[in-house]
Amino acid sequence: MARQVMWARGACRLSSPFVRRSMNHPLEQQVAAVARRAKRLQIVYGAARVVACLVAAILLVGLADYMFRWEDAVTRWLASAFVVAAGVWATWRFLAPPLMNRFTAIQIAQRIEARFPQLSDRLSSTLAFLNQADDDATAGSFELRRAVVAETQSLTEQLDFYRCLDARRPRRAMLLALATLLLAAIAVGIDFQSAGLAARRLATPWTDAPWPRWNQLAIVDAPERIAAGQAFEARVVDENDHLPDEVRFEYRWADDSDSSPATRLLKPIGDAATVRLDNVTRAIEYRAEGGDDSSMAWRTLEVVEPPAIESFEAMVQPPEYTGLAARPVGQRVRAIAGSALSLAARVNKPLKSVRLRFDGQSPTSQVDFAIDRDGRGFHVEAADADRWRVERDGVFFFELADAEGIVGESEERWYVEAVADQPPTVSLDQPVDHVQATAAATVPLRVLVKDDLAVRRVTLRLHRSVAAEGEFETIPLYDAGESPPDSAEGGERGESRVIEHELELSKLSGLSPGAWLELQIAAEDFV
Repeated sequence: MARQVMWARGACRLSSPFVRRSMNHPLEQQVAAVARRAKRLQIVYGAARVVACLVAAILLVGLADYMFRWEDAVTRWLASAFVVAAGVWATWRFLAPPLMNRFTAIQIAQRIEARFPQLSDRLSSTLAFLNQADDDATAGSFELRRAVVAETQSLTEQLDFYRCLDARRPRRAMLLALATLLLAAIAVGIDFQSAGLAARRLATPWTDAPWPRWNQLAIVDAPERIAAGQAFEARVVDENDHLPDEVRFEYRWADDSDSSPATRLLKPIGDAATVRLDNVTRAIEYRAEGGDDSSMAWRTLEVVEPPAIESFEAMVQPPEYTGLAARPVGQRVRAIAGSALSLAARVNKPLKSVRLRFDGQSPTSQVDFAIDRDGRGFHVEAADADRWRVERDGVFFFELADAEGIVGESEERWYVEAVADQPPTVSLDQPVDHVQATAAATVPLRVLVKDDLAVRRVTLRLHRSVAAEGEFETIPLYDAGESPPDSAEGGERGESRVIEHELELSKLSGLSPGAWLELQIAAEDFV
């Protein structure tokens, strides 16, 4: 084992002096004091180096554990063993030598003589003489020995033996130890909990002390149950606000949990990653992984039968002015604009709410549907149908929510065609063109009037050449009355009516040769 003592000069370093049982001479006391201080310096140096090595090893391993989050027991045991090995090595390398080595007083004196060359070998010789008996015949002349001791004492009176010691290395070692302790204190101050956990994991590698994860993934806005055939949609967030750049969404059939799950890679947008699975027909299990979080338990999505329409009856009531009776309709509804719809439907499970939807539009709440007393049906009475009128073409269906909150859409689609009520058309078949006649002549008229529902009134309008502009005489040709018939002729196919009339010019007063009459036919329907 290498011997190390810190001296100002010389290659050898002494760690401990030899001290006699009786140490009365001042030179012996001075040498012993130097030896004690040298030993203390060596112990301080060794202890500081041990502290620096041990703290540095703890910091290094603790930082690596913090960064890589070791979870397997073997790695944790190896990390703890490394720290212990570093401490044992540093103790054996730096602290054991000054504690175990011992030197004689002569050896110490020789080191002092190396620092003060003017002493030559007098100090070591003096210590040797002082350890000999006065009457030792082998030691030479007593007077000569006394003279050497006196001369050495005289030479050393002005010398400071402590100057042969070098305290710089112990100071540097202490500064290094303080620096590592300061780094450790800073680490503790920055994250006390993490530092404590790292120390606990190193000290007790056999315990279960996992690191808190950097990522803490959670699935939010995910339904627990959906209707069969609907889409599943949810968001993945990080409760620690460290959402990784890529999230793995895994899912599998709930009744086949031994199979390998399917994986979708999700790219976050903002603070969440959105997943959507279309047309889910069976129960599934799902979870999300990403970053250092792979501990999420499997969650189950139940798929249940959605509420569905089993039977449906609908009636269309044309506007009152048409005189048409209500009639049943199927999934294709062709009705006059303004017609009212009434319906009654039965469903497969109790309902909580019903909403009317049109393709490409949000649900509408303009129509109030009454749910049957048993919950397994809904209806709109004709008296309440004023708010549900045929106004435009479209495709509608129903959004049904059962008592448990499961929302489904009716598979059936109803196609509505709104037929506009067009004004009547008039065709004057006779006379065909201009007619010249005497004031007593009779002019035959033949008029064809068509309407998509029913003709209400037909009027002949006469404008004389001598009359002011816009001034007409009227002659009624046909009048169906103020109310439409109970069932208009032709029904929704419309009415086509031929009207013939004899216009007797003699009954028109004030006609003179050269005068002319302009004929107009006006027709009205029941709108």
